[in-house]
Amino acid sequence: SDFLRTPLSTAASVPGGPFAVIPAASAYNQEYARARMEGQSPEAADRRARAMSSAELLISSVPTGRIGKAVAGRQMFDTVSQRILGDTAKTAAKESVSEGATTLAQAGINEGFARFGTEEERTYAEGQRSLDLWQDVRRSMAAGGFGGAAIQAPSSYFQVTAEAGRRAADLERGDARYGQQARSAGNKRIEE
Repeated sequence: SDFLRTPLSTAASVPGGPFAVIPAASAYNQEYARARMEGQSPEAADRRARAMSSAELLISSVPTGRIGKAVAGRQMFDTVSQRILGDTAKTAAKESVSEGATTLAQAGINEGFARFGTEEERTYAEGQRSLDLWQDVRRSMAAGGFGGAAIQAPSSYFQVTAEAGRRAADLERGDARYGQQARSAGNKRIEE
């Protein structure tokens, strides 16, 4: 598994759903190219790339909010900075968990090729076995967490500050309307 995906792939995994096609296509291309460079036939490289990218597709299709809430909790934050940090932490947690799960799923798929594939697939898969799977999982989780935070922090900042600006403008409009209503009511009482 490639631990550092493109920024577009990382960003596409945040909303999940149909956007998961982007990281899955990236995983397919990387896996196919790697297998072909190692001498796999086009057919064997295609089967392997499809299997590996399907793990990416299934895990990346879950929106960040669902995994982030499950992992980081659903806490309401009072201040702008707390909301930005909270959103960033949720996205980092989701990306970390999803990258770890993808690494484990792809290691399992590789093991399936090593045991049940054609002679060509078994030989290639045996060369792709991890020397330390848990170290690979930790590294992919760290890369996912850092990538998720890097993508989410600026987005959260702009979203939360824009929301705060809208609220401030609404309050000002509300105060102005309230002042007009109070003056109108006061004028009516004076006239009576």
